[in-house]
Amino acid sequence: MILDRPASQTNPTVKRNEPFVSVIVPTRNHARALQTAVASIVAQDYPAAGFEILIVDNGSTDDTRSISEKAIAANPGHRIKYILEPTPGLLSGRHRGAEEAQGAILVFVDDDIEVVAGWLAGIVSIFEDTSVHLVGGPSRPLYEVQPPKWMDRYLKIRNGHIICGSLSLFDIGPQTTPIDPTFVWGLNFSIRKETLLKLGGFHPDGVPANLLLLRGDGETGLSLKIRDRRLTTVYTSTAAVYHHIPKERLTAGYFERRYFAQGISDSYTQIRKNGGTHNVSVPVPALAVDLPGNASPYDRYAQHVYRRIENAYQNGFEHHFNAVKASSGLLEWVLKENYFDYSLPKLQQLPGVKPT
Repeated sequence: MILDRPASQTNPTVKRNEPFVSVIVPTRNHARALQTAVASIVAQDYPAAGFEILIVDNGSTDDTRSISEKAIAANPGHRIKYILEPTPGLLSGRHRGAEEAQGAILVFVDDDIEVVAGWLAGIVSIFEDTSVHLVGGPSRPLYEVQPPKWMDRYLKIRNGHIICGSLSLFDIGPQTTPIDPTFVWGLNFSIRKETLLKLGGFHPDGVPANLLLLRGDGETGLSLKIRDRRLTTVYTSTAAVYHHIPKERLTAGYFERRYFAQGISDSYTQIRKNGGTHNVSVPVPALAVDLPGNASPYDRYAQHVYRRIENAYQNGFEHHFNAVKASSGLLEWVLKENYFDYSLPKLQQLPGVKPT
């Protein structure tokens, strides 16, 4: 797909009032996707002197480092920096990037996206309004294969708009408008550095499977603070990205794992909000009613998939909630004031967590 990229790029001079921007790309073992993402960022028509690209490698075992070094060598006019951050998890990638960043505006993206022409300039133009603290834009799908029909339940599509949290897809059309900050997702998340630091940064996210109980609610926790303080958040269609979605993510197995992890995140959010495990509401799966006897075989299959996914969510929630109740160390991790010190706790004898 052509990503609205012009045939030629210009490199205008930086205007005196334009902020320096840090584009932060946490990555782990996605070298090929990273190469595409960085190339699309380099191709922006924003002045090269006005932004830097920080590639934060969370201990990749593929050729992420060599791909990054090749990008640096191939683009001497751009400020591209490779940073090795061995602590696993998206939290450490994001916070190490923020720590190293020179920009007043921090633009966080995932390593499996491509940005459209005008993306960075569009973000910066919104921040010209000093009352704006957070900016997001569309995240549109680039599917490797066509999604199965049962996914219609999770893909909310109407009048050209799309919302699918499970695949980080969001597009409400060609407009610039204030928006609920919880709809600015981590694959395309731009924030003032001052705001990020003042509000305590991100929460844990994107941890390896063996550390899943250390997962939190990622950028959502930060977005909730922004919402609680009524800080202005803006969606602009000019700040669009395309999200590469491999066929593996379009399976019932992936959605089960995704919803199990979401159950953990929602348990974390409730416990943190309540300051402990008291008054936490354990969800009950919202199972659909039984199908009529003449339902098609595919409808019965889809119903089976939905039950698996919904049960996975509840299992994830209960797994995390019960583990926190049983471990003062895990409770302490959940209730940390902030995670600028993102070193992982040395927890033992917890299901799903290996000692660090």
